[in-house]
Amino acid sequence: MKQVILSLGVVASLSACTVVPVPVAVIQPKSTTTVAHYPALPNTLPVAYHPNYAPSPTLNRAVVRPQTTAPKPITAPIARVYQPTVLPQTSVQDLSAIAEKIYLNETAGDRQKLVRWHNGGNYAVLGIGHFTWYPNNHQVYKQNDTFPELLHYMQMRGVTLPAWLAKRPARGGPWKNRSEFDSALNDAQMLELQAFLARTKNLQANFMLDHLKQARPELLSQFNTHEQAIINQNYQTLIKTPEGLYVLLDYLSFKGDGLNPNDRYRNQGWGLAHVLLTMQPTTAGARALEAFRLAAEDVLLQRIANAPLERREARFLNSWRARLNTYQANTLARL
Repeated sequence: MKQVILSLGVVASLSACTVVPVPVAVIQPKSTTTVAHYPALPNTLPVAYHPNYAPSPTLNRAVVRPQTTAPKPITAPIARVYQPTVLPQTSVQDLSAIAEKIYLNETAGDRQKLVRWHNGGNYAVLGIGHFTWYPNNHQVYKQNDTFPELLHYMQMRGVTLPAWLAKRPARGGPWKNRSEFDSALNDAQMLELQAFLARTKNLQANFMLDHLKQARPELLSQFNTHEQAIINQNYQTLIKTPEGLYVLLDYLSFKGDGLNPNDRYRNQGWGLAHVLLTMQPTTAGARALEAFRLAAEDVLLQRIANAPLERREARFLNSWRARLNTYQANTLARL
C-alpha cells in the first residue's frame, strides 16, 4: 500500500469516531477556476482492443491510438526514496464494516488470498490493503515496505503478534522468491499468518486511514493550486457521504494513492489522487458516489489506452467495473 491523502479533512467526525482509444478528457494543469466537463464513456471496446486480441507476429510497429487531445502529463513523476512513516497514536475507530467489504472485494471471502505473491515483482502482498513485504535480500525498494509498518502499528496498540512474526519485521520477509513462497503455502507459519490477518481486518483499515491522512502534504505537492482545490473539494464531499470513506479506502487498496512514480503509463497515473482530480464536483450523497465511480472508470479507461499493447489490460476491465459498481449507497448495509 502506498501513502495517500485522507487528512484533507477531519475524518474522526465521521464515526466519532484491453488498450482503448476513447475520447476522454485529460486534466491539464491550469490556473483558471473553470472545472472541466467529461463526456460519457463507452461500454464496449473496439475489436482491436478485445481482451483476447493478439496482434500479428509479423508486425513490429507502434500502435496508433487516436485521441481527442494531445496527452500531457498531469505531473511529471519524481524519483523518490521511500521511507517508513511514523504514524501518530490515534484512537482505533470501528471500521469493521468497511474492512469486511474491502476483504470481500480483495479475496471473495477466501482468507488464503490475504497472503499472496506479487505477479509483477519479487515480494509478498498481504492483508486487505496490499501491504508489501520484501524479501530480506531485496535491494531495490520501489514502494514502501508497508507490512512491517503495519506490524509495528498493531504492536503499539496492544496486539500480540505470532512469536515468529514478531521477530521478523526488521529482517524482511521469509520467502526469497515465488518458488519459496509457493512451497510454504501450507506450512504452519503461513496458516497462522492467514488467520492473524483475518482477525485483524479492522486494525488494517485503521492503518490505511492513518496512512492516508499522513500522506496528504506529499500527495498534494504533485499538483498545482487549482488542482489541489479540486482534490480537496471532492475529498470533503465524499467524507460527508455515507459510504464515502469506504469508497476512498477501497480504491486506495484497489489502485493505490497515486504517489508511486512507477504507477504511470505515458506519464499519467491512476491512483486515488487522479480520480479525485477527475471527479466532477457535486453534492454529498448518492451523487458523489456516482461521480467518483464515473471518474474512476474514466481514469482506468485512460490507463488501458495508455498501456503497452502487450500488457493486454483491457482483459481486466469487466472485473474493474464490477468493483467500481460497489460504490453505491447502502453497500455496507447489504453485507
